[in-house]
Amino acid sequence: LKILVKAYLEIAKWARTGHVSTFDEYMKVGYVSGAMGDFASYSFIGMEDINEKQSYDWLNSNPLIIKKLSLMFRLSNDVGSYETEISRGEVANGLNCYMKQYGVTKDKASQELRKMYRDHKKVVIEEFMNLHDDHVHVPRQVLLRCLNFARIFDVFYTEGDGFSEPKSKTQHFMTSLYVHPIPIS
Repeated sequence: LKILVKAYLEIAKWARTGHVSTFDEYMKVGYVSGAMGDFASYSFIGMEDINEKQSYDWLNSNPLIIKKLSLMFRLSNDVGSYETEISRGEVANGLNCYMKQYGVTKDKASQELRKMYRDHKKVVIEEFMNLHDDHVHVPRQVLLRCLNFARIFDVFYTEGDGFSEPKSKTQHFMTSLYVHPIPIS
């Protein structure tokens, strides 16, 4: 958590000073603030059907799937929340940093970040398919939780910012699932 807080502190400093870093500099901090290792470890708590020590040892080895999930979250969040963040005066955003570093339009930067997202997602799926081999010893239910993070990003960010603005489509998704589900006969 100390590492995560330090990353958010760096982003807050940039926002307060109006500093727009390079995209490369931003992504070094943004990768950490993606925090998928933290979220994964929280999701393991209470899993009765896994070897906790083995799962946490795997997680502490900084596996590629977790790195890619962190990058996916950061990219999807930065594209999806760009308008909200800019309207609040926050300039430390991957989309903004990409535009500055490469001198491109918002649309071109968004297109590039979405391409990076898709590339990272391919690696996540490949890792999911390959990591439950006998020699790796990562329980399938641990990998499923990691894969579900990627699914959540798609729900939150495919059409705008459903994470920072949950009253929009996220509320609709939740009510359609739990309040007004489609009856299956």
